[in-house]
Amino acid sequence: MWETAIASLLATSTIHEAADQCGVSERTLKRWLAMPEFQAAFSEAKSELLKVATSKLRREAGAAVDVLSSVARDTEAPAASRVTAGRTLLELAFKSHETEVLEERIAALERSVGHGNR
Repeated sequence: MWETAIASLLATSTIHEAADQCGVSERTLKRWLAMPEFQAAFSEAKSELLKVATSKLRREAGAAVDVLSSVARDTEAPAASRVTAGRTLLELAFKSHETEVLEERIAALERSVGHGNR
């Protein structure tokens, strides 16, 4: 029954809707939501859903960058569109660089902590 409740929570926007969809009372669903075991299962389901979504985003990232680049380079496109596409590309490039730098710093810290414990 929890699987149905979790699926309903993921598919609807309110507890009331989720309870109706999975055939339990709102009170029961709220009680389940307060249980650590249910919270863990719900959290795992949300994580899996986000992993799937993230995987889809990664697959489409190249096409999205191509579209932005195309608009930014299109001299026939409205100036506002070109500026927005260019700004978006720059913002994403900076964020990507920041993420890479942080990942490298974290990895270096983890290595230094790991070596210090030996």
